[in-house]
Amino acid sequence: MRLRWSIKTRDKAVGTIIGATIFLGIFLVSVSLLLFWMQSYANYAGAALKETGFEVERAREDLVLTFLNSTAKLKVIARNPTPYTIIITQVWSNHSFLTGEWVVPAKGSAEINTTLDYAGMALCKVVTSRGNIFSGPQTVGEDLEEYMIEEGRWYVQWYNLSARRVFDMKLGESYWQSLSISFQWGSAQNDPIFGGYTKVGFNATTRVVAFGTKMYINWYVNEDARVIIKELNIDSGWQTGAGYVEANVSPGGAYTVTVLYSRWTGAPFMTLNVVNADFISSVR
Repeated sequence: MRLRWSIKTRDKAVGTIIGATIFLGIFLVSVSLLLFWMQSYANYAGAALKETGFEVERAREDLVLTFLNSTAKLKVIARNPTPYTIIITQVWSNHSFLTGEWVVPAKGSAEINTTLDYAGMALCKVVTSRGNIFSGPQTVGEDLEEYMIEEGRWYVQWYNLSARRVFDMKLGESYWQSLSISFQWGSAQNDPIFGGYTKVGFNATTRVVAFGTKMYINWYVNEDARVIIKELNIDSGWQTGAGYVEANVSPGGAYTVTVLYSRWTGAPFMTLNVVNADFISSVR
């Protein structure tokens, strides 16, 4: 018996094959687009997770910096109070910078001796491998060892002046137990302040904790004084007579306060009060 295929039967078979091919093509394209979208989403999620981790690590970084005069060159002492290693990649002094890789271990410190010119009391900064920028006022001294800011008192470094507001040779150091500073060491310009020295300045630093959303520091001095709050990047600049700083702070936040005093020719006296804050150890 012979089988006979009609033209309609053949056309129907061809149409079925073409339809199946089109369906299969659409299916493959859809699957390819779905796989592409899934891969793109996976790449995005991975990048977002990596970026989030980087930002978390970046937010954990913190450095306490000291900038010193080491034979007319800038020396940096970096203290790392965090449990994470920090890598410094750049050191800046005014508009000059030095690149390198200096490791500051967790809960440790590192000294960086640079070839940068020491530029007095100008603000310097360091940049970390995670892109954080930490700055602070240059303190003065001749290649000092790292100082430790102790809780509950001021750490005071005394210097002879080579010019007004220019700290030169270190004379000694001391501690003050009261948060308010008040002294009057003489009435005449030739009255000595430290030993037999009459032209004297000091750098006093402490850590305080804020009680509210505002912290106030006011002072009165016969000649020159300057107040710096490191974490807030506040620098009053040198002022003669009365001075005042109002800072927006976080309740319970810890802040590093530095007071600079320069007595060139005037009578040596000063009063300074820190309002709405206290030594850190006093509130523990």
